[in-house]
Amino acid sequence: CLFGLSMACSSIVIAEDRPLPDYGLCKKAHGDGTLILSGNVRVSLIGIDKPLPTEESLIFLNNLVQNKDVWLEYDPNNKIVNHRNNHEHLLAYVYLEDGTFVNKTLIWHGYGIVDTRYPFKFSKKFLRLERHAQKDKSGIWSDPGKIPFVASKTDRIVHLPTCPRARNIRINQKIIIKSRAEADTMGYSPCTNCAPYRE
Repeated sequence: CLFGLSMACSSIVIAEDRPLPDYGLCKKAHGDGTLILSGNVRVSLIGIDKPLPTEESLIFLNNLVQNKDVWLEYDPNNKIVNHRNNHEHLLAYVYLEDGTFVNKTLIWHGYGIVDTRYPFKFSKKFLRLERHAQKDKSGIWSDPGKIPFVASKTDRIVHLPTCPRARNIRINQKIIIKSRAEADTMGYSPCTNCAPYRE
């Protein structure tokens, strides 16, 4: 839990100011989209939905960042929580030495889904890149069979990951379903908004 006082009228936590690292050596990435930096600093990529949609996405991310120096940039929208999530992971935009913008690259190459639950300064740009990746059939969008379904633990409805309703599912309530057969076995029904089983 974050240090600080919880505002009575909301779930936002006011975090005390603590030094924020500017860079570090990335050891590896986890499937939940977290980067592990030297000193066990954990970084959550702003604008990237968690967990990553496929194992292929994790491989792509590790090929991009593993054992490389990375630089961190913070978003003013997260200043109120001192740029940390409720797991104490830093919320950051990540860059490589050559200027590669890691958050953007994941979306651009079709290996990430945009997280729109919270405001961030590149949200419109990331959504445009996501649409381009879908149109170009990049990454997970290259084959409909690679695209996982998303569901909530509570309502038993299956969505496409880009469905507005799926984007609003809280991380701790979200589950990834790999196929229609798996969804049927679990007793989940298709969303009438995004029609995930549409050919």
